Amino acid sequence: MRGYIEQEINVQANDKERRVQNFMTYVNYRTQFDFFATPNLSFGPFLDAGNLNVDRLTFGALQYGAGVGLRYMTPVGPVNFDWGFKLFPKTAADTNNFYFSLGVN
Repeated sequence: MRGYIEQEINVQANDKERRVQNFMTYVNYRTQFDFFATPNLSFGPFLDAGNLNVDRLTFGALQYGAGVGLRYMTPVGPVNFDWGFKLFPKTAADTNNFYFSLGVN
């Protein structure tokens, strides 16, 4: 989820309150608007929502991230640059992150 560091939404081994007894579910909703500057170059805002649930199935209790992205289409796939922010951070540390990806929409 953009706005969060990799593996930030996870179950820690020493987290007794969230220890997995039966199953885990992960939901990730994403929306993005692309505005094209050229046929190969686009930019636009995005909104991500998701959460990891332990031993329950729910589509609520979400964490949110928003930001802006720049995409360039190459012959081997898109090159993406995204800058994401946590909308409701639980701590003041790392409230925004930069992302780079190649070949993934």
